[in-house]
Amino acid sequence: MKTTKTIMTAFTSLFKKTFASHMMLVSSLPMNIKTTVMKEFPGRSIAFATKDNGYMVELNDGTMLSFDKEGTWKEVDHLQAPLSSLCA
Repeated sequence: MKTTKTIMTAFTSLFKKTFASHMMLVSSLPMNIKTTVMKEFPGRSIAFATKDNGYMVELNDGTMLSFDKEGTWKEVDHLQAPLSSLCA
């Protein structure tokens, strides 16, 4: 139990150092990013978002989306549904 707590503490510290400076409020995301998520990934929500040279968004199912600095969708990783369902 103590080992698990130590590992979690180390992970949390690393996460904060790595991402915290780039974390942003979901409400601060450009509207076109929020619209893309609602349209292309219905029933899922944005768990967190980061901003650096573009935007990285993680959905509540673990799907990661990347957008350029204008909010144009570039990439998706860990898709939980068939890609054909997005094009229907």
